[in-house]
Amino acid sequence: MNYFFTADTHFNHDNIIRYCQRPFKNAEKMNETLITNWNSVVGEKDTVYHLGDFGFFGSKRVLTLADIVAQLKGNIIVIPGSHDKGVANLDQPALNRVTIQRPSHSLFMIAPPLLTAMFQTGQPALQAIVMCHYAMRVWPLSHYGSWQLFGHSHGHLKPQGKQWDVGVDANDFFPVSLDQLKAIMQAQVDNADLLK
Repeated sequence: MNYFFTADTHFNHDNIIRYCQRPFKNAEKMNETLITNWNSVVGEKDTVYHLGDFGFFGSKRVLTLADIVAQLKGNIIVIPGSHDKGVANLDQPALNRVTIQRPSHSLFMIAPPLLTAMFQTGQPALQAIVMCHYAMRVWPLSHYGSWQLFGHSHGHLKPQGKQWDVGVDANDFFPVSLDQLKAIMQAQVDNADLLK
């Protein structure tokens, strides 16, 4: 099982093409490319952390949330972004409830807006990764070398320390693997508040 990270897919959102100068004719072509790219790297048993702005869904949209999710491989955990009211009712108290049962019996679930998880990145090293739709100057465990993954800025915000924009606009419209992040973070400077 592998782990992947992404953000800002904005499925069905026609205007994001113009706002971010995405190279797509329309939302249908964008949806198709994003789904193809996702499935070309993500396996059925992999887990994808989506850091918000999953898509726009409503009666006038070509594809529903269920249509999109049914086509995507892997377990999907969404950390809500600024445009995710159509993905889940963010006013509900239990954001970690499974909201859609996938046909392949994998999960689609909504996590809290700030999520810290530990990942195996070496032998025997565990790495704390803090995930949020928004970039932070400091974050939980940043003084101990944790990484912070974000979206929202569509590739226009330079990471500081062990940070990375996992949004599709900053990563050639593909999810970023944990192995890719390990290589990226090795080249990043230490967090500004790192205890030495």
